[in-house]
Amino acid sequence: DCGRLDFGDVALRVPNVKTGEVDLMPTSLLKLSDPRPHIIMMDERGKAPKNLQPTLTRLDLERCVDDIPLPQGSIVFSTTNNASDGVGDNILAHSANRLMQVQMRKPTVDEWCAWATENGLDSRLRAAVALNPLFFQSYKDGHLENDFIFKPNLGSRAFASPRSLAKCDVVMR
Repeated sequence: DCGRLDFGDVALRVPNVKTGEVDLMPTSLLKLSDPRPHIIMMDERGKAPKNLQPTLTRLDLERCVDDIPLPQGSIVFSTTNNASDGVGDNILAHSANRLMQVQMRKPTVDEWCAWATENGLDSRLRAAVALNPLFFQSYKDGHLENDFIFKPNLGSRAFASPRSLAKCDVVMR
């Protein structure tokens, strides 16, 4: 969760008494001492503090934490919100310019219900979703009349989304 991180969560500068220099020592967060390839997903990349963004850019593009490379074969990818969502995500322009951006779509009602069934979510919740496909519409598709969905210009705090619907499972039970 990049929005909660600071540089000291990733690495620290520590004195090296043998050389009289200060070295970078990675924290245990990324488990760099493990020689196996890593898969690192940086969630909420656009909410990372500005002072951490250069480090994350290097991790994105060069698979390094400062000058310490990840194990060969490692994969790094990030998630963030759409700029049109208006929730404060920001990736520096020179970084964003070098990243491949893939727009993810919402699941369909059928896909979400299949996932919910596989994960044991309450049958009443699955039925409610199946009967209300409006829950899976998006403002990006022009569905601004839909009162159930997120609309960034209204600042709504409660709306139906695949994630919030799954969170309803505990209430349904």
